Amino acid sequence: MQNKTNKNTGIFIKVITEITGVFVFSVGIHRFIAYNHIVPGGVTGLATLCNYLFGIPIGFITFLINFPLLFWGLKFLGKHTILRTIITVVELSFMLDIGVMWVPVYHGNLLLSSICGGLCMGLGLSMILISGTTTGGGDLLGKMIQRRRPNISMGKILFTIDALVISSSAFVFKEMKPAIFGIITMLVCAILLDFVNQVSARIRYKCYMKN
Repeated sequence: MQNKTNKNTGIFIKVITEITGVFVFSVGIHRFIAYNHIVPGGVTGLATLCNYLFGIPIGFITFLINFPLLFWGLKFLGKHTILRTIITVVELSFMLDIGVMWVPVYHGNLLLSSICGGLCMGLGLSMILISGTTTGGGDLLGKMIQRRRPNISMGKILFTIDALVISSSAFVFKEMKPAIFGIITMLVCAILLDFVNQVSARIRYKCYMKN
């Protein structure tokens, strides 16, 4: 009985962590990044560009881009992983288009906007990964490429995807600012993501040693 209670508590904490992470990540994208014409990497960066060009909601585009990747990834990553990712992608799409609309948009210094956006993205993504899932997109594509090409590191795959998306923003907006601040955003996001993961790993190790 006690084990069942502990298991249910663990699942509840994971769900809350995941939803909170999706919300924080969405705030970074929608309230700091997109409205200031800053383009991060990955699928959300591509969705931001499409939103600017065609006016289609970022969350909806994110879901459309992820859908074929999820379908393709089914045979590579298994049903459980893909199901968890589908749930997270749906949550992210909802948060981007509806869930964060009550949060005020930041219009101001672009450097501050890119830093705050990167912090929100890094913290949100860390919480999502800690809960045991991903936002799909570049992470999912990277895993599938690595399955077929194990000699290529995940870092190189994600860097290539991000570089292509961020560099394309300079051509879409016809200036270098979006690309430069996009790089700053991704650097802040990556630094915070690594920091949180290291702290999380130390906490898990200490808990393991105590048990």
